[in-house]
Amino acid sequence: MRRLALLLVPLLLPWMAVAAEAAGTPPPSIDASTRRPSPPKLEGAPEDPLDRLNRPALDLAPGEEPRITVRLMRGQPRVRLRAVGGGLAASLRAGGVEGKSLHLPAEVWLTVGLEQHARGKRQQFPVVAELPPDEAAALEAVVREWKGRDEAVKIVEVGSVFGLAGRVIDTRQTLVLIDGPGSAQWASAASDRVAAVLGRPPDLYEKVLERASGELTLIREDGSPVATAESLASFRAEGEESYLEIDEVEYGRGYDWHGRERRSFFGTVHVAAGPEGLTVVNEVGLETLLRGVVPAETFASAHAEALAAQAVTARGEILAKVGTRHLGEPTLLCAEQHCQVYKGTTASTAATDAAVKRTRGKVLVEEDGSLVHAVYSAVCGGHTENNEVVWGGASRPALRGRLDFPAEGEWLRYAAGIGERDLGSWLAASPPAWCNRSSFRNASKFRWTKRMSAADVNRRVAHLGVGEVKALEVSGRGVSGRVKALKIVGSRRTVTVHRELPVRRLFGNLNSGMFVVAGEKDASGKIATWVFTGGGWGHGVGMCQVGAIGMAEAGHDHETILRHYYNGARIQRIY
Repeated sequence: MRRLALLLVPLLLPWMAVAAEAAGTPPPSIDASTRRPSPPKLEGAPEDPLDRLNRPALDLAPGEEPRITVRLMRGQPRVRLRAVGGGLAASLRAGGVEGKSLHLPAEVWLTVGLEQHARGKRQQFPVVAELPPDEAAALEAVVREWKGRDEAVKIVEVGSVFGLAGRVIDTRQTLVLIDGPGSAQWASAASDRVAAVLGRPPDLYEKVLERASGELTLIREDGSPVATAESLASFRAEGEESYLEIDEVEYGRGYDWHGRERRSFFGTVHVAAGPEGLTVVNEVGLETLLRGVVPAETFASAHAEALAAQAVTARGEILAKVGTRHLGEPTLLCAEQHCQVYKGTTASTAATDAAVKRTRGKVLVEEDGSLVHAVYSAVCGGHTENNEVVWGGASRPALRGRLDFPAEGEWLRYAAGIGERDLGSWLAASPPAWCNRSSFRNASKFRWTKRMSAADVNRRVAHLGVGEVKALEVSGRGVSGRVKALKIVGSRRTVTVHRELPVRRLFGNLNSGMFVVAGEKDASGKIATWVFTGGGWGHGVGMCQVGAIGMAEAGHDHETILRHYYNGARIQRIY
């Protein structure tokens, strides 16, 4: 197969979903992004607000910060909200356009319910690979691999190409999917087949055939009805310093820390009918969004220069993900770890607000001017990692693994990387890494040990069909010693699990992929316990957050910190 040929992409438009077609004989089936812009309307025709929410668009105004949509919750039976500091203004959709407006006094709780709910229709396809659009050789290899497993393959290209302050930002990615009817039952069976190969459940690409719908009912706290809306109601607090408060905001769904709490938000809150219930989306300016992201992603009491570095990376991460996440939903991003944690104004502090304001509009760019995908993790363990080791795809100049401190003396042996032979001694040592010198140092994350019974390990890998685990063998490591793949040798068969995160998840979320593993035998000579000895917390690519704090405490400014962790990338203000 030859390289994907892009359809016409008008770069000067503020948004554009990109479809792709493949060349080759015979080509795999091609699909376009589900989140395509609506067909153009006659001049002056009113726009359906649901169309606007469901396209991969940045709301751009000249000279102003972009406006971003972030999903706060989904699948809710009802939503309770109010305005604080000013009245509550609502816009209610009717007849496919913005209908009547509604105004309520401040502090009056309003409950939004859902009646006459229709789930809509959508198809789901397991994602087996995610690649940059210019990775022709890698794309060909993936397609060949999965066709060799007698799977039908579909290629889609998602993401956006948009202009911002005279700069073109390209977030396109190529997805390789398993093709089929797309029904829930088929997708579940196909996902099981993919999981047996990848060693983890695959992400699902959703194609919306018919949107969910329903009647939204607005009811006062005393039970009196206020109004209804067709599938969408939008709310904002009136007044410059006023904000919206939402009760029982759900967070951490699927994790141990799952819970609910009352949170506050600036901007507009959209409540829409979704497949599982109500979906809640916050539409807000990027800088205001960062006020709720920075303190949720790092220690709000950290050094000011570390907070400034976090603000720059978080801003770039938001822009880099536009059009690539939550396809088929009325939002660009989510408020969870999958995108970046966002808690609204509930989390903001004077120190983190100052960091956002001080770095307004600043992002990291490569030498060629392209936006750096400024990923980060909590604790690198003394050495960061190359991006392709963790996620595959092309190597990125700004995302090169390196020691987290100047190498000298006994540490020079690790300057060129940490190989299999040296990893044991590295993990037994306490190098002077920035994340090991920070006042926020966490000894149990910098170096750690996890013991798992053989029975537990057998249970966790049972879906791979390997039988009783006889050996765990690392198949290749990155420059930091993090695993590229893990071979599981069982009594029935041998399976290799690729990529750092799937390996970590397989064994109950190991702190990182920088580990060695050994089996301890019982008196009969049978393995009774598997012992993982490791370093670091997180994937290790890009900025080490605790290390950044250590650098700031040692007197380095945020630009020096970012150049260190992103291999000389430069900071540029784009608005």
